[in-house]
Amino acid sequence: MLLSIGVQGQNEKESTLQVTGSARITVKPDIGVLNIQVSEVELKMNDAIKSLGDKSNHYLGLLKTVGFSGDRVKTTKFAVSKNRVYRDNNYVDSGYVASQEIRLEFSYDQEILSKILNLFSKSDEEVDFSFDFKLSEGLKAKVQKEIIELAVKDAKEKAGNITAASNLKLVKIQ
Repeated sequence: MLLSIGVQGQNEKESTLQVTGSARITVKPDIGVLNIQVSEVELKMNDAIKSLGDKSNHYLGLLKTVGFSGDRVKTTKFAVSKNRVYRDNNYVDSGYVASQEIRLEFSYDQEILSKILNLFSKSDEEVDFSFDFKLSEGLKAKVQKEIIELAVKDAKEKAGNITAASNLKLVKIQ
């Protein structure tokens, strides 16, 4: 985050000095995001959709054992398409692929993350998943405020150093 601060020296003509303050903060995310990719291939479309639902319900059941309620889990993508396989120099229809992504946001905690990993490693069903991490709105606002304060402080220090080195007096900040 960069912030510009104008500094004026005391001369017959008012001089303006533009100074840029900067700040950088490293913040540990407080939200974990679990993404589960689920897909099933069946000869008939309705069988693919049913199998997908069964597999998704299995994962939801696993997440409930860790303490997550079903209303916190969201489906972010859902698709059904033909499964075309390349054989003998031709594409051949080979049923249907039903797929969806399941997303769960939770307060990031290493213990919860470990429970999820342990649960999935013991699952009868293979699980394709990934984790993302982000800042909650509250933490984001807190960090923005802090970084602005640090950038302003940096700009004031730079302006003070420049005016002192040039024998000018810092009159006001715009």
